[in-house]
Amino acid sequence: MVPDFARAVVRSKDAGDYEAIREKIAEKRRDGVTKISAKSIGSNLEISVEGEAAHGSKPQDGVNAITALMAFLGEFEFANDDAADVIDFYNTYIGNEFDGASLGCRLEDDDSGATILNAGMIAMNAKELKLTVNIRYPITFTDEDIYSGMMPVLGKYNMGVVKNMHMAPICFAEDSELISTLMDVYAEETGDTESRALVIGGGTYARAFSNVVAFGGLFPGEEETFHCAEEYIAEESLLKMTRIFAQAIDRLGRSD
Repeated sequence: MVPDFARAVVRSKDAGDYEAIREKIAEKRRDGVTKISAKSIGSNLEISVEGEAAHGSKPQDGVNAITALMAFLGEFEFANDDAADVIDFYNTYIGNEFDGASLGCRLEDDDSGATILNAGMIAMNAKELKLTVNIRYPITFTDEDIYSGMMPVLGKYNMGVVKNMHMAPICFAEDSELISTLMDVYAEETGDTESRALVIGGGTYARAFSNVVAFGGLFPGEEETFHCAEEYIAEESLLKMTRIFAQAIDRLGRSD
């Protein structure tokens, strides 16, 4: 998911620093671009940013609260070198890029397009930094291509990589029996003979079985609300896709 909330707690012995932060926040709020606020917590100041959630495979559709917070913090100087390095690293090599270009892991192919990168979670204290990044890479490459591309950049900051999860891409040829059957049923039920099968970045239950792909859920021209607040589906679309699913299951069940 594209994170819709992020917070940082800062500390200074000079109350004037807090006032400068509050003035900058007021300026941002007047611009209406960033939903940012601050409140005192004892002798500290908590800075909070509200973003807009979106599916991790389409980070450009949301507003990443981590990115907005880091951009704001980057406008100030920090006495703590580690904190300053983290902010500089994020703003320089991730920022508002969604393809990992500056991080060194942008790859691209004709079948599935370019790398998709989403910074989903971050946590930092006096001892450690943990940044969780979701990367969806083109189907003709491997996860090692991604890791090897990032290491020169990460090495500059003495950062390491913990490989939490890897899911290999699933892809079938457009003229395979499975895909051609599904597309034939779709065309027959909708009359749409122009649309083609797509490669998407999202993970689905297709990973639980062999010889399975994700099919349906959204018709051309409809608003995509997957994993978003107020996710919904129109009743007419639900009924239409139910007919398509039934025909597809019947057709595939009768195939050799």
